[in-house]
Formats: sequence, structure tokens, C-alpha cells
Amino acid sequence: MIAIDIGNSRAKIGFAVEGKIVGDIRVVEHGGRPDDIYVETIGVANKTDCREVIISSVADVGEKLGIALEITGFAVVNLSGLTPLPFALDYATPSTLGPDRIAAVAGAISQFGLIDMLIVDAGTALTIDLFAGGVYRGGCIAPGIGMRFRALHQFTGKLPLCTPSDHEQIVGNSTRSSIASGVVDGANFEVEGYARRLRQTWNNLNTIVATGGDCNYLEFPTDFSTFALPNLVLDGLASLAKFLKKHPTS
Repeated sequence: MIAIDIGNSRAKIGFAVEGKIVGDIRVVEHGGRPDDIYVETIGVANKTDCREVIISSVADVGEKLGIALEITGFAVVNLSGLTPLPFALDYATPSTLGPDRIAAVAGAISQFGLIDMLIVDAGTALTIDLFAGGVYRGGCIAPGIGMRFRALHQFTGKLPLCTPSDHEQIVGNSTRSSIASGVVDGANFEVEGYARRLRQTWNNLNTIVATGGDCNYLEFPTDFSTFALPNLVLDGLASLAKFLKKHPTS
């Protein structure tokens, strides 16, 4: 099955065999349009003789891509909280649960099994999800690092637009370094505080699985085992593709 992970600005395309991504991963900047993703998907399909696709998309372009692929004869699964999954969801509104969050959890389970863990995705949004007691419990969604920098610049009169490269120390001694400390260290404290608070309830919560383009700016608590997996969502789609082969949606 062809696995497609569509973020807010780019997509990753891989070919899944027996729950694993094999071969090269294609990366496409989509600009909100399905055209280039479609072309790359056709390229993978022609190379692998595959006409089955699973899509995780946080942008409207995913729905448009799925329609275009179905028109040309592909069997398409648009991942959602209503898709059959190999783990239970304890989530009040599964129809609104982001497919990237579902796939990231699936990817973490495929790597580490059904242990208690936090899955941290530091992208446009910073999401922290809890898998504990063999069940997906939910989590939190917060502005990502880039969004925090832009918000401070756009919603104030004089604060400059900064980046993580402006981060020098925890106590900023200039406006730029103070902003960078507030954003970068603030995100770190957020993740650490969330992890420690949840461990008060889930005593076996000792593992953090991190992904996303900005996860390299995060420093995770040292008393947790932390693993950075850059293609976690794509890996999760691959594992779900294997599951869906045995549990088809229709």
C-alpha cells in the first residue's frame, strides 16, 4: 500500500510492505494543492504496481488528493478516528481526532509495543498524546514553536520576528534572546510538565517518542527514555496498512 503523510506545507510518500516503509521516501512541497502529490503518487504506483493508498492529512489537500486518486482507479483510505484501528480510543469525539495523531500513535506502537508512552509531535502545532493502559487516552494541542514566534511578532507592536537560532540561555539578556527563551524553553517546560504530571497517574509512563520538524529544539526530561523518529507518522500509516489488509473498511 502507498502511504501518504500530508502536513500543512509538505507531504511524505512511501511504499509500505508488511507494515514497513521500504525504499525511498518522497517529499513534496504541496502549497495547498494536490497536483504534485498526485504526480509523485502515480510515480510510486507505476514503480510498485500498487493501486491502494492510505492517507493521513491535516490539510484540505488530502481530501482533494483522495478524490483524484479514486477517479483514476485507486482504492483510498482516508485515515480518521472512525477507521478500524488495532488499538482502542478513549476520545469523546473520534470523528475530529487528527489522523496525524492516530498515525503517530500507531507508529510508536509498531516500534515499542503496547507500553505506556507519550508521543510528541513538534510541527506547526505541538501535540502531546498519551497511550497508556493499552488505550489511546487523548492529549493536548498547542501552538508549535514557529507559530509562537510569529504570534509574538504579529500580535504586538514592536516585538521582532525571531527564530530558535536567537536562543542563547534560559534568562534572555536581549529582547531577541528573551523571546527565544520564552518560546523554546517555554515549549520544553510544557512537555516536561505534562510528562511529569501524567506520570503521577500512570506510574509506568517512562517513554517519550518524538517526531516533527522542530523536535530537535526540544530537550526532554532525562528520567524518561526518549526516541526521535522523524518519519513516525509514515511508519504508523505503514503499520495501519498491514492491519487494514486483515480488517478491511468495507
